[in-house]
Amino acid sequence: MRPRWLPPPPTPPEAAILARSIGVSLLVGGLLYSRGVQDAASAERFLNPLLEHLHDPSLLPDIDAAVDRLALAVDRGERILVHGDYDVDGVCAAALLTRVLRVLKADVREFVPHRIEDGYDLQPETVRRAAAEGTRLILTTDCGIVAFESVALARELGIDVIVTDHHEPDPNGRLPDAVAVVNPHRLDSRYPWPNISGTAVAFKLATALVRRRGIATASFARAYLDLVALATCADCMPLRDENRALVVHGLQTLRTTNKPGLKALMKISRVEPDRLNARSLGFALGPRINAVGRMDAAAHALELLLTTDPMEAELLARRLDDANLERQKEQTRIVTDATRIAERHLEDPVMVLASHNWMAGIIGIVAGRMAEVHGRPVVLIAIDEETGTGRGSCRSIEGFDIRDALEGCREHLNRFGGHAAAAGFDIRADRIDAFRDALCGVAREKMDGEDLSPRLRIDIEACAQVLDLKLAQELARLEPFGVDNPEPLILCRGLEVLEQKRLPGRSESGSAHMRLKFRAGARGGVGAVFWQAWDRYAADCAPGARVDACFTLGTNTWNGSTSAQLDLKDLRPAEGGSFPVG
Repeated sequence: MRPRWLPPPPTPPEAAILARSIGVSLLVGGLLYSRGVQDAASAERFLNPLLEHLHDPSLLPDIDAAVDRLALAVDRGERILVHGDYDVDGVCAAALLTRVLRVLKADVREFVPHRIEDGYDLQPETVRRAAAEGTRLILTTDCGIVAFESVALARELGIDVIVTDHHEPDPNGRLPDAVAVVNPHRLDSRYPWPNISGTAVAFKLATALVRRRGIATASFARAYLDLVALATCADCMPLRDENRALVVHGLQTLRTTNKPGLKALMKISRVEPDRLNARSLGFALGPRINAVGRMDAAAHALELLLTTDPMEAELLARRLDDANLERQKEQTRIVTDATRIAERHLEDPVMVLASHNWMAGIIGIVAGRMAEVHGRPVVLIAIDEETGTGRGSCRSIEGFDIRDALEGCREHLNRFGGHAAAAGFDIRADRIDAFRDALCGVAREKMDGEDLSPRLRIDIEACAQVLDLKLAQELARLEPFGVDNPEPLILCRGLEVLEQKRLPGRSESGSAHMRLKFRAGARGGVGAVFWQAWDRYAADCAPGARVDACFTLGTNTWNGSTSAQLDLKDLRPAEGGSFPVG
């Protein structure tokens, strides 16, 4: 199904005033204005984020109590267990706090659960094991906000718990009975920007701790922002407010990092340090950390981020890369299987698909891919035949809060949690059909037919003459791109195709790629790539054809020469097309 094009917002006269005041083109000024950056001061802060823009950790709830207890544990030499999660955010958060506590000479042990053997979050068995090992303080990272049973058990066994998390608390305001619960989403939080990663929350706690101990926080920040940036991008946090500063300066730290694990990870991912960007973190480094947690054990990723031995780092990075290759093969198999099952649910407002033949660690990725293809929320459930339970993973679309929808179906679920765009749950297999009916009922109340189709939201329209390297470099000032600050989608009408070439090789979806050249700019042409598009689009863009195209504009470097390049998202014949804008 080809997507529906949503027209760009009109550019108001104020955008021209903004553009002149900060010295950018009207096109970039219009983009900033449409994204809520509407005065010179805000634009300066957006385009040049500084570490001074970070919010004070003291605004986080329970931060003082957390620092007091953590400092006491360090001074007394008490054993501390840092408990992370098995995704990128949880691994990075655990690595950050473990590294900081090691520098402070604390007796610290690190742990991230095995996805299958331990399950998600702080579990009672983990608490019992920690007690047997003499642990006096458990410090959770990126988890724990709903671990009521486990935190209560820890208290019974004489272990204090500090919870640091960024997931939504219980909607009724209930919190674990911990010494401190540091979470910017708490109902009583004064923190001005709650949409930070679990690693960023850990970073804030560490900042407050080292500040308490008289360590210069500026040099401390530079040492750990590489982990914060990686987690922020991989966990799809909105790249606005302080997250922009965290990622911009984190990328700078990562380019010259002294952590052997991150160096090895960049090398195995074929990421050149001087070309790092947010996409590198979200689509090259992050997936390899996630993959080992899905296919093997996330503990290997944590070892990679903690090791000081370059040789060990190379071995661990290779293990992560192998797990990623295995993940890709398994993902392709599940996509094929889920696509077949989906044919019976094409009319459902939410696709709820289940199988005994899927790996629980892979279904989230597949759900995301299918949500993009079908333009509606998708839920995949991997059923364990031995236990009769299913692990579900949800991915949603713009305007439909999937976690809120699960709240309306909680009677069918054993447990659930997550965000507006992505969530997870456990369910008994015999409740899946009833859950599907309930979730679709919620969706029908909240969405109409137009919501349930793929859409491209165009940011701005441009003429062919401006599609050059200068504009591409100017657009790059809006980076880092990601959630809530997507790479600008540009519409250009009547582009003349000069060249068309089928790229060798085939994608995992089975469709070959395409390279094009359009007449544009003063020098006569601009290159373009269109991934997985040959079978569907080649006939529309033969040499000599004129097309309307939606694309992002970036650069391509080849043989030492850099030029502008379009990354096509959709196109149609310029005359007589069946996909009108709007």
